[in-house]
Amino acid sequence: MPKVPIWLPRREILTFEEIHKVVSILAHMGIEKIGLSGGEPLIRQDIERLAEVLARVPGIKSLSMTTNGFLLGDKAESLKKAGLKSVTISLHSLKPERFRQITGGVYAGVLAGIKAAKRVASNHSKLTL
Repeated sequence: MPKVPIWLPRREILTFEEIHKVVSILAHMGIEKIGLSGGEPLIRQDIERLAEVLARVPGIKSLSMTTNGFLLGDKAESLKKAGLKSVTISLHSLKPERFRQITGGVYAGVLAGIKAAKRVASNHSKLTL
């Protein structure tokens, strides 16, 4: 994450309806797996609602996400309920200081996200970590 992020204007970001339309077209063409990634999907407002909409698209068998995990602690359970099947968490270092140097992020928050995902995965046999 850059020290001073440049946020795209809302009009330049696909709406949930537009994303749904693209995924529906792809599913009609035979795509069965969808991955939410790019930047940090968990900062998207109402990401759980998007996950639920996409998981219900006929033909989509798997919905996954790649995240830095920082916000996952608060969202893991609701994302699972929404239909998320798997999550990949980017962990750049196991050393807290090095992690901070690389990402500028908070190591403890990412570990909390990983623990939450593991807890949800152990409670729901169909979520992989």
